[in-house]
Amino acid sequence: MPLNIRIDKNSPVPKYLQVVDAITGLVAGKVLVRGSRLPTINELCKELGVGRVTVVNAYEELKKRDIINATQGKGFYVKNPSIAGLRRVFLLFDAMNGYKEVLYRSFVQALGPKYNISIYFFYYNYQEFCRMINASLGHYDHYVVLPHFNFDVSRPLLNIPREKLLMMDNDVATLKEGYAAVYQSFHKDIFNGLSSGLHLIRKYSRINLVLQHRFQFIPTGIIEGFMEFCKLLDISYNVLESLSPELIRKGEVYFVISDIDLITVVRNVKDNGLILGKDIGLISFDDTPLKTVLANGITTISTDFTQMGKTAAQMIRKGIYEKVENPSQLIMRGSV
Repeated sequence: MPLNIRIDKNSPVPKYLQVVDAITGLVAGKVLVRGSRLPTINELCKELGVGRVTVVNAYEELKKRDIINATQGKGFYVKNPSIAGLRRVFLLFDAMNGYKEVLYRSFVQALGPKYNISIYFFYYNYQEFCRMINASLGHYDHYVVLPHFNFDVSRPLLNIPREKLLMMDNDVATLKEGYAAVYQSFHKDIFNGLSSGLHLIRKYSRINLVLQHRFQFIPTGIIEGFMEFCKLLDISYNVLESLSPELIRKGEVYFVISDIDLITVVRNVKDNGLILGKDIGLISFDDTPLKTVLANGITTISTDFTQMGKTAAQMIRKGIYEKVENPSQLIMRGSV
């Protein structure tokens, strides 16, 4: 029987993957059931007006996914409808660390068993980011991407169908109406978080923002929020591109982004017999389970990554296409 599949010749998704998506959808929707016979290669070529290679590649991909099988001399048949019923999710992170593990676990748990998630990492490399997105086109039902760059990355994202894309943690401002995102407002979150701890920060002679750019995405909004806080409230400040023991001074507070710098401060305090939260202040960006127990607890400015994962999952499950700002707060512990 004809499958009534339509091929979009203007789509960036390869034709064979459009065929794969269409047949998978027919199986998931129970139009095709276990044992249903598919058209022969020649029949489908004629129906779609495509070359033989397109249909051969589509059937090979469906066999790899265990959705159909081929019986010699008889044709192609639906094998495993339950596999087709799982929604495939492409999840692209820059790297895995403490807070992203919290985010990942929350997202997977909230999404539930009807989704099959494949996670990839681009390690802060824009070329790799583009390559992975382009290679994934047509293979997934949903694309969840952390666009961790300080420049416009809309170009590769425009290749993903709007209704399939969700941006997480960082927004791409040039992608506007109809796009989905759950994101941090870094500038506002840093300004408000530091302002919440102003009475404690004023105990110290100066606040130092420590930036560790290597192997780390540092949104420009963090720097902007920090600078606005210090200038507006007349707080003495410094911005350090790196941190060494001689730069850690008694009577000052340090706002660190990377965990490496966090450990450097904690170790220096211990080695010099100082008291964290009295002699030296310490605030860390992004909360993790480790920071709740390290050095009797580290004060953090952090978005709620558990909530972010839940919100992203809900947006996918319910088909919500809007941009949602994730909540952030100063989490007070004993290090300031």
